[in-house]
Amino acid sequence: MATKTAGNDGHIITTGATNPVPSAAPPERKEINDLIENDPMGFSLYVRALTLMKKTNQDLDASYYQIAGIHGEPYIAWQGAGGVQPASPNDGYCAHTSVIFPTWHRPYLALYEQILVKHAKDAAASMTSEWQRGAEAFRLPYWDWAYKLVPPPQIMESTDLKILGPGGKTETFKNPFYDYAFHPVPDFSPDGSPTTFRDPTFSDKVADDVRRSTLAVLNRTNSWDAMSNDRAGGGSHPELASSLEQIHNNIHNRTGGFMGDVPIAAFDPIFWMHHANVDRILAIWQAIHPDLWVTPSVVTQASQTWNLPIGAKMDAATPLEPFWDGETTSSFWSSSESRIINSLGYTYPELKSNPSPSQLMALMERLYGQKSTHAFVRAASAIPANSSESKTLQAAAAPLAQAKVADILPHVRLLEDTLDTTAKGVIGALAPASSLVHAVSAPSGEGEPQAAPRKTGLQDWTVRVHFEKYALKSSFDVVIFLLPEDVDESAISTTDSNSWFRSPYYVGSVSAFVNSRPEHCANCQTAISEKLHVEGFINLNESIIDISGLPSFDDEVVHPYLKKNLVWRVRKVLDGSIVPFEQIPSLEVTVWSSALLFVPGPAHLPTFEASKPHHSITAELPGGWTGAAAAART
Repeated sequence: MATKTAGNDGHIITTGATNPVPSAAPPERKEINDLIENDPMGFSLYVRALTLMKKTNQDLDASYYQIAGIHGEPYIAWQGAGGVQPASPNDGYCAHTSVIFPTWHRPYLALYEQILVKHAKDAAASMTSEWQRGAEAFRLPYWDWAYKLVPPPQIMESTDLKILGPGGKTETFKNPFYDYAFHPVPDFSPDGSPTTFRDPTFSDKVADDVRRSTLAVLNRTNSWDAMSNDRAGGGSHPELASSLEQIHNNIHNRTGGFMGDVPIAAFDPIFWMHHANVDRILAIWQAIHPDLWVTPSVVTQASQTWNLPIGAKMDAATPLEPFWDGETTSSFWSSSESRIINSLGYTYPELKSNPSPSQLMALMERLYGQKSTHAFVRAASAIPANSSESKTLQAAAAPLAQAKVADILPHVRLLEDTLDTTAKGVIGALAPASSLVHAVSAPSGEGEPQAAPRKTGLQDWTVRVHFEKYALKSSFDVVIFLLPEDVDESAISTTDSNSWFRSPYYVGSVSAFVNSRPEHCANCQTAISEKLHVEGFINLNESIIDISGLPSFDDEVVHPYLKKNLVWRVRKVLDGSIVPFEQIPSLEVTVWSSALLFVPGPAHLPTFEASKPHHSITAELPGGWTGAAAAART
């Protein structure tokens, strides 16, 4: 069994789910749509396993309640771990806004997964050997919100599910993904709710924002600090891309309800599929940047946890409590140990063939970047047809014509049908390119780009949003809009902030994911006193094309348009209330640009020259540039 105890101490060792064939690659974590559509046995086992896990007595350490509680409430020591500081009801383990944010959650998911797989094995024990083998290979699925933002109805809508049973029969189960029913109801459940609940604000516009941000974190972040967490950085923001943590924050807030509040988020069953995708993006980023890993840091007031006091060193060797890694009661997983996901008994579909960094980036571009690349193709229509800039853009778009992502990721359906006529015409006129399958299955190292980057003559425009994380003492969003020339701000609702995410003028949002009861969280209190600042970025180029009708991305064209038509608002997540700007004086929205370069090779994504600010665009507006953000970083 994957879950075992250390001697008489009863400590559950985090091993990950056992690989059924140790000499082979471990089983894949599948995308949830793929699992439902293409693996009815696997989905059936998922339903049965989670049903059993949720029924476990809440007092048991391996219960759903206790495992979810590691993330926050009820703030009790799990398995007695919590070492260097005195135990307190106001402490917790979870690492946010720190360099170990993504790596702390990796063994956390592995612990949950090993218990879930144990329940799958228990459910299959009285079934045929085929079901038993299926249970051995079952892994926690991920929700790829960057490809398909809205989860399938089997996760979000259905209260009952019809699933495959032995002998091909259909069985009906209460939907275990819909909510978690407390037994008994704890004091921390909002308004005494007996179950978890959601308040989603998904939309097609939000989906575009998430897709762009996910591609950017893979393509543009070239340091661990920029990728791993949302703490505001210094310098000139050369990467102009939101961190993985910031994208993660956005999904929490867009799902809403329990998911929009840090200490209770893990009780929602969708939390685990969400974080499986966060882990997947981390694993893909690792494969694209194999030489980069956790950057050493020092624990500050804002990043201290139960086991990490202020001033302690935080690096790849930092213990990731409370996840025991051996028979002793003093040894925990570290970021170094969890760097290789195979050691925890799983992999992801994109990584099975061991693609080279450029081959993997090519796959990500085809999965998440088609619309972005098409935006540049469309921009090329405003450039003289025989110019070097036009030829560069067209050459970069060519491989999209025959991309076969679905051969690698079965849940994917190509976006070709959504392309406008201009993009289709440009792509259709180009010579066929090699298929994606050939690219990603080639031996590692083949197909690496050889040619130097080529200038496109285009600018990439990005909004940077900076604020104090605990400014409102609960989760909130800064929402960015881009208005057409003939539309004024009255088009943005002053009463219904949920409608903002459905607005045709919505561009993106930067989210604060925080504890709504910071008085119950020691590190939240110290983060408040430290005035911890965070940041996120929203790319504008697609929206400039879709909304403005501008003929180019040149400074002299875009600058006056953004000065007149870039708009932002602030809203709280828990109740949707609209926040006046004077209540968040730390807010600073600024605009940056960088020149685009295209690098020939398997991945047809741009790279970027040095970024530069355009502070005059927002300087005269509430929540615009003041220079205070730069002072806060020093």
